[in-house]
Amino acid sequence: MRRFAFSEWSRSVVLAALSLLLAASSALAQTGRVDGRVTSELDGAPILGARIRIVGTTLTGISDPNGSFSIADVPAGTYSIRVVAVEYRSRTATNQTVVAGETLTLSFALSAVPFSLEEIVVTGVAEETQAAKLPFVVERLSGEDIPVAGINAVESIRGKMPGVRIVRAQGTPGSPVSVQLRGAASINVEGRSNEPLYVVDGVILTASMVDIDALDINSIEVVKGAAGAALYGARAASGVISIRTNRGRSMLEGQTGFTFRTEVGANQVERKIPQSQSHWYQMDANGNWIMTRRIAGVDVDTLVSPNDRARATRLGWRTKIDYVTDSLGTALYAIADNPFPGVTYDNLDRFFNPGTFYTNTGTLTHRAGNTNFLASFNETKEGGVIDVSKGTGGAVAG
Repeated sequence: MRRFAFSEWSRSVVLAALSLLLAASSALAQTGRVDGRVTSELDGAPILGARIRIVGTTLTGISDPNGSFSIADVPAGTYSIRVVAVEYRSRTATNQTVVAGETLTLSFALSAVPFSLEEIVVTGVAEETQAAKLPFVVERLSGEDIPVAGINAVESIRGKMPGVRIVRAQGTPGSPVSVQLRGAASINVEGRSNEPLYVVDGVILTASMVDIDALDINSIEVVKGAAGAALYGARAASGVISIRTNRGRSMLEGQTGFTFRTEVGANQVERKIPQSQSHWYQMDANGNWIMTRRIAGVDVDTLVSPNDRARATRLGWRTKIDYVTDSLGTALYAIADNPFPGVTYDNLDRFFNPGTFYTNTGTLTHRAGNTNFLASFNETKEGGVIDVSKGTGGAVAG
């Protein structure tokens, strides 16, 4: 009979394998499972290809034709689980607890987000054309996308289109905004403007002439990059912003409509610098400053009242600093922990004063047969944040 002898090395290999098996069994016992189904909120139909991700981990899953998904080996804990699908709004389930050895079942109903390929575009084409048939990309906003209109019509696209940067070139009340599409197109600011070309109802205008009320906007279309130059020439090298205004065609036959809107607000400094209320200079118990002046080549300490400190400083006297020594006695530090005596004043707060602004808009629309019209009137007054600044104001009829 043949006998087999195990060496010390063989015993080590066997023990290591057993340890790995025990560790794997322990890890599996500490994980759970996430199952669920993704459906359409509209009709309950299953959604294929939805991506399910456990936030904070690399664990993901994909829904099958039945909308079902399964994610295994999820460590026990509390997570947020996010579902993303094309043509649908993403949804996140928060505070979902995965228990070791158990299955967490979830159900997601996603609402549809329609593509904008069927939208009608008029910028750069001879007639109204569907967006899907265009050889270039046109970003579009309708009046419904601008529920709260700004004072400036161009400012209405702020934060609603990617790659559009809008800033006020000046701080003067009523000053126009500066628009850049996909950054600057030229560093030669004197010979070439970085502003896009503006087209209002088919008429080419400069930025300063786009003085229409934001409530009169029917749609705004933006063409970025070189596509603008291909459509409108070299003047549109920085892009095109095309604005269409409202008409009276939306009214019923023989119907007249009148709309009035007023808005009131205030302009103020966005961030104020906090004023220091303490200092690091030496003072006596009565609130007098301890200042040093030089007499016959010798520095002499002198008490100076708070009212005379400015004059003493102009004469060359120096205020002594209240140094603090560290625990080792090797370094000196100036710490501003001594409060200023008397009353302190915030000069920035006294200089800047919030200025109010208001805008009133009236719109009259009518339709009779093949004739329709829209007439609007806008009055705007904007005050500055400085008392001496009278702001700006004016009325525009359209």
